[in-house]
Amino acid sequence: MTSTEFLEEMQRKISVGFKSQNPEMFDTVFEIDGKKLYANKFRLSLASTTFESMLSDRWTSKNDIIPIKDYKFEDFRDFLTFLYTGEYEFNDTNVLVMLDMAEFYQIEHLKKLCEKYLSKMKYTMDNIFHFIDVSDKYSLVYEWAENQATKKQESSCKENFNMNDEIKDQMQDFLPNIKFKKMRSSFLQEFVVTKNSMFTKDELNDILQYLHSHVTVKVTNLFGESIFGNLMPEYSDAIKAIKSLKNRPSENTRSTVLYWSNINCKIPSFPSQFKKTDDVKYYLDVFSNGDIGVCQNPGTAYILAEMTSEKQFEFTQKCKIEIV
Repeated sequence: MTSTEFLEEMQRKISVGFKSQNPEMFDTVFEIDGKKLYANKFRLSLASTTFESMLSDRWTSKNDIIPIKDYKFEDFRDFLTFLYTGEYEFNDTNVLVMLDMAEFYQIEHLKKLCEKYLSKMKYTMDNIFHFIDVSDKYSLVYEWAENQATKKQESSCKENFNMNDEIKDQMQDFLPNIKFKKMRSSFLQEFVVTKNSMFTKDELNDILQYLHSHVTVKVTNLFGESIFGNLMPEYSDAIKAIKSLKNRPSENTRSTVLYWSNINCKIPSFPSQFKKTDDVKYYLDVFSNGDIGVCQNPGTAYILAEMTSEKQFEFTQKCKIEIV
């Protein structure tokens, strides 16, 4: 027998308890804009694999205050409130922040609620660039175009209404501004291949050729912030080395360099296709001693890939690296 009444009463108490922010009731402390928010490791870890990683013993110590730098206090408080209560009031401004947090912390239900709200918004060339970064993650722009096409189909009297053509028509002003080759390989696979009606055969072949010739490397810091880069298959020795480092934290001793030592990665025999430029902040490198590293100024190191961030990123102790 299951007591729904008891479960509802417990949920009410959990909601009230979180809103009280009584430090004695919690075991996790976040600091945002100089203010503290309290939560429970157990609940956050169940809700989010990102939180599970951030709060694991490998990455944080007991009683550590965890700084949150990418979000305002009020926004992060509302996000945690949703995790405890399921309550949130969307508007055209806050939905973007919640969507970003839902994606970053992998809260699928919240992400769907945000996307449902956004699908009803009117996009223009003046406001679309507010959405371009998040569209790289979960095809936001496509879903909006699909929604617009569905509305048009419902009001159309045409028996031969072509949904794919209408979606492409809705997308045509935005597609040139979406840099598909800057996306992660996993996103290209999930988004481009399954939504291929937007492209000509030659455009799709070009993207797929790029997809099949690269793998994505991801570096994540203690705050759960990540940077990504695409590696050519010719860097097989580096790819193999990085795969072996999946559960091994970095050994950085300076604020400008991350490195993983004693892996004896071979320096490729052909010249790197990359050179340091002002518009790239981070590079994945192999050093002369065979260490793999990420740095801002590669110097004489061999550059394997340019690394890009989805948001703010900084070097911390115990960063992790993996192939995704």
